[in-house]
Amino acid sequence: MRIPLREDNDLGIKINSICNKISDKFFTVLKPNIEMNKIDVMLGDCTITQAGTFDIKNVSNSYLNILKRLKRYNWEVSDILSSHNEDLYRLYFQISKDINKFRISGYFGIQYHVLSYYKIDKRVLEIKTEIRNLEEYMIQNTNKIMNTGNELIKNELYNLGYKDLSLEELISTIFDNQEIMIKLEKKIHDLEDKIPENNQLNESKNKLVSELNQMIIEIHNISPNILDYNKMMYGEVGVICYFDIETIKNKSKNLTEPYINIEAVNKENKIEIIDNFNTIHTLLNNSLS
Repeated sequence: MRIPLREDNDLGIKINSICNKISDKFFTVLKPNIEMNKIDVMLGDCTITQAGTFDIKNVSNSYLNILKRLKRYNWEVSDILSSHNEDLYRLYFQISKDINKFRISGYFGIQYHVLSYYKIDKRVLEIKTEIRNLEEYMIQNTNKIMNTGNELIKNELYNLGYKDLSLEELISTIFDNQEIMIKLEKKIHDLEDKIPENNQLNESKNKLVSELNQMIIEIHNISPNILDYNKMMYGEVGVICYFDIETIKNKSKNLTEPYINIEAVNKENKIEIIDNFNTIHTLLNNSLS
């Protein structure tokens, strides 16, 4: 069952309350690490602007500190995990703990955007200018090859006695006569071999593009928001913390069902469940000191 629980009994109210406090405290812990700092960057048209970013390493360090503390209290913890979909990224960790026949699991993380810019360097403008000049020359060279090739085909067909045919008839003749097609293809290939500049130009362009890609920098963009599971799924950015509580059906086979009968939880289990949530809150609170 995803927390907050809908049950309005004593245990449900206590679980919802402490989980809200944990979420707020986790946000408080991470907030200094996701503060946006303005840096100068270069856009694709080589104009300079400012963009906000935060240091993802500071978030990872906070995670490591929290995970270290949780392990001391026998929580099962994951590594620091990451995933992304296009420019939407997640950095998170997960925890779990079995309390008799119940399992508590939690998700702690951030969801943010990664945006690409160029670092400020006059070489970016130089590379873009060189690429543009190469592309223009390649277009001119391609047109040159095409015009020469068209003349070659035209002359070859005339030599074969097809000078009185219309364009449609010439095309039909070429495709219907395999021998003529092979002969013309060979002529074209011979022509392309004699004008190899485009291959050389394309190699030069690829080297420039590779150099330009090395000038790209990625910045991390986030908003100081607290997200629940639904907001995370909708693609909002911010700090995420949510919990699930399940009933263990078969521990050896790791089988659970996503339902817990709150009314049937005995007093000892109630106390232990709340105590473990309180432990997380205390650990987060202590990590601020």
